[in-house]
Amino acid sequence: MTARRFVDTNVLIYAARTKDDDAGKSAIANSVIQNERFCLSTQVLQEFYVAVQRTNRRAGVALTEEEAAEWVGWLEPFCEVATDLFLVQRAIETSRRYRISYWDAAILAAAVRADAPIVYSEDLNHGQRYGDVQVINPFK
Repeated sequence: MTARRFVDTNVLIYAARTKDDDAGKSAIANSVIQNERFCLSTQVLQEFYVAVQRTNRRAGVALTEEEAAEWVGWLEPFCEVATDLFLVQRAIETSRRYRISYWDAAILAAAVRADAPIVYSEDLNHGQRYGDVQVINPFK
């Protein structure tokens, strides 16, 4: 059985796109969430909810509050990691060790907690290992 993949916010944003500006990325993102065993964290849900409402409507991303809330409701069963003090501390350590943003480090820390050895993201270096986790950019 394939190990679960941890999905970063940017993958979900592409999945929610409604126009063809990034049709290729949208198709890939939708394939990930429809065909892969994936998980995510409360941080990802929070970032997604805010980001999809702020993104330019002409680019086909901005959702209404109701649409964004529906997506969050659909994604809730895949949310396996809540942010707590231990995760914050682990993210701080990871951020310092790899010299990456705290937010990216929190994604990696959540993936470790979820026992997901692969993180799908376009925000970190494709193919790089960060301890027990490897980042894969599904759009490459």
